[in-house]
Order: sequence, then structure tokens, then C-alpha cells
Amino acid sequence: MTALCIARHSKAMNMLHIRRMKKDDIQYAKRLFRTGLAKQTPKGSMSNAEIKEVLDAAITYLSIQGGKINGLVSFTAGKKCINIEFIYAAKPRQGIGRALMLKVAEYSLKHNIASIKAAMSIIDKPASSFYKAMGFSKKKKINSFLYEISASPEKVVSMAG
Repeated sequence: MTALCIARHSKAMNMLHIRRMKKDDIQYAKRLFRTGLAKQTPKGSMSNAEIKEVLDAAITYLSIQGGKINGLVSFTAGKKCINIEFIYAAKPRQGIGRALMLKVAEYSLKHNIASIKAAMSIIDKPASSFYKAMGFSKKKKINSFLYEISASPEKVVSMAG
């Protein structure tokens, strides 16, 4: 293989690819989910069974780079609204979360769903910054720890693009 072919192959292997989760991915997705929960503020926790229940009930997209899963987004879809259950990027500030959120927005547009919602910790500054950068705004306080936030899919596409 020439140096140019090796460089192209290496670049292709490191490209970010987003795809729907397959049954074979569940163990990797659960591990990544657990890692993401541990990094939340405040720290989140769920049992393996609870994580599997969320992943089984939700639509989940995975971010894959260099053959490894490095991010995921799980959401449920109704007729008018998508509810993000969980989003996590193993490497912050690398475009993984943005690419995953763009996939959610594209799904919303394809299925004529007008709103994307999530619950966010009041004290999780990185999550707050991320959602704000994606066009989300705070709608209401759910309880003393959580806000409901939302954005239109069009707004997410314009912010993520």
C-alpha cells in the first residue's frame, strides 16, 4: 500500500459514523451509558436492567469512530415530540454530541415531529452549555434538580450544521 493509500485509509477509519444501534451493540452501549451516567452532575446511576430497559424502549443511535463506539443518543418518539432519554459523548468537544443531536433532528424532520425535549440537571454546566449551543431553551422547572428544555428540529439543524 502506498503512503497516500495508507493516509486515506487512516483518515477514513477515524471518520465519525452515526448509525442505529443493533442487537449486537447492546453490551457496548450499556457500558457507554453507565460511563456517561457517572460523569453527570450530579452523578447518575442505574442498574444494568434499567439501562437495558431504556435502550430496549428507545430509538438509539451510536457514534462510531475507528471501529469503536464513542457516543450514543437514546430517545422516544411520539407524534408531536421527541424525548431525549440520554445523550453521551466519550470525548467532549469533538463533534460527537453535535452529530448525534443532528441525527435526532433529522429523524424529527423526517417524521414530521415538531419538538425535541429533554430533562437537564440544573447544576450540570457542561450539559447546559451543550444544549444551549444546540438551540435548546429552558421551558420549566420539573423539580428542584431538573429543567425541561426544548428546541425545534429546525433550530437544532441550524445550530448543529
